[in-house]
Amino acid sequence: MSLADYTYIAAILLGAYFIRGISGFGSGLVAVPLLALKLPLTFVVPLILLTDFSASLVLGGLNFKQLAWPEIRRLLPPGLLGVAAGTVLLVSLPKTPMLIGLGSFVILFAVRNFLLSGRAPKPIATWWAWPAGLTGGTVGALFGTGGPPYVIYLSHRLTDKGQLRATISPTTVWSVCCAASSAVRSGQAPMAPKPRA
Repeated sequence: MSLADYTYIAAILLGAYFIRGISGFGSGLVAVPLLALKLPLTFVVPLILLTDFSASLVLGGLNFKQLAWPEIRRLLPPGLLGVAAGTVLLVSLPKTPMLIGLGSFVILFAVRNFLLSGRAPKPIATWWAWPAGLTGGTVGALFGTGGPPYVIYLSHRLTDKGQLRATISPTTVWSVCCAASSAVRSGQAPMAPKPRA
């Protein structure tokens, strides 16, 4: 890889984690699509999982007293199942459909946020933790961007913004840990990649 490639990667990561520092999530939504333009997705996803782990520990540690443990316990079982499904898909799907799926996911999340901007989230039932956890775990292991389903669910369950932001970090930590360990076991852990031409 050239110096320009390393500079590109560093700039993308800096911007992505600046956004995460402000919002509490979103680093994967920014970094994965942009890094996938130059690097293989099978390298980018584990890289973002590892960097998200560090960011989540820092952000979660700063707000530990505000964690909503009941919500974390609800999201954990379906999230673990989702990580297992996403890891299987990551190693078995062809790369082009995965990139199309990633682009579609980012566009759908952006359109959803645009259409709902300015509206207060309405409370939802706890059973929504299952679809949110399954989706978050699957998308997290597959693309390294599993935060949006968790954020959508938690924003409808928690009204206090400090508690919401604090609770997002540990969901990311355990999801990242599971996805990263799955990536290592499946041989998808980041090694020195060859940039795309």
